[in-house]
Amino acid sequence: MNTYAFEKVAKVKYGLGTPNKTAEEEALGFINEQLPCINDQLSHNRYLTGTDITIADYIAFAYFENAELADFSLSDFDKVSQWYQQLKNSRVIHLAHHKLEKR
Repeated sequence: MNTYAFEKVAKVKYGLGTPNKTAEEEALGFINEQLPCINDQLSHNRYLTGTDITIADYIAFAYFENAELADFSLSDFDKVSQWYQQLKNSRVIHLAHHKLEKR
């Protein structure tokens, strides 16, 4: 997700050169291979590793935030989308964003 967002958004926004379409397409291919697996995992568990939230969820959430920046829709992956929205609306994420905004 990071490579996709970097090529599609960051390079243009920050004047870092022309987006590499090959890298963008490869990243998109990888994303589309992995999202069904993650969606399946979340169809059996509330969180990535089971019933309790772990650091894995927070780390993955940071990657999925880039999906929003790159206008990548998670709507085809309903469980991923639900999981993402749940974390996005959580108190912990709101506090983290608030601290980052103060910097």
